[in-house]
Amino acid sequence: MKYKQLGFTLIELLVVISIIGMLAAIVLVSLNSARGKARDSRRQADRKQVHTALNLYYNDNGSWPSTAGAWKCLAPTSELCWANSYSGSDALITALQPYMASFPTNNATSGTYAYNRILYTSFIAAGGLGTGSPAGAYLIWAMENTMPASMCNSTRPPDHYDAYWYCYEFIGQ
Repeated sequence: MKYKQLGFTLIELLVVISIIGMLAAIVLVSLNSARGKARDSRRQADRKQVHTALNLYYNDNGSWPSTAGAWKCLAPTSELCWANSYSGSDALITALQPYMASFPTNNATSGTYAYNRILYTSFIAAGGLGTGSPAGAYLIWAMENTMPASMCNSTRPPDHYDAYWYCYEFIGQ
């Protein structure tokens, strides 16, 4: 007597499920990498926007917006950033508002140094950020550490404390 098979065997179903699972894992890994690159692209675009606004301010006023030599978040005074170590500056926000519609956030993981905002200072002394660093205004911005450190267009090597590279960008004297 011949037996007629009406469906898949358990082994065939398990093989198909395992293949689908492996493909899903590969897609998720690729998607995560693409998300990180997209966040970094956004951070670089935000950094360029801030850089442009600062240069426009400099062209109109002949100096950088003052932070009295302290690092300040590009945020209101009531806001803390960079692991709650620095505060924002209402005066800085007011000075840059004609040049920027909104002030970017890092969209970084809470609890990291990069959390929340870009940092700015109007004056660092020559050598203040390491041997050979010029005196002037600087930005510190974050980039995920999955990207090469060379993408930090920086006057000094970037720092790495957690899941991010911290890039120091010289704006000008």
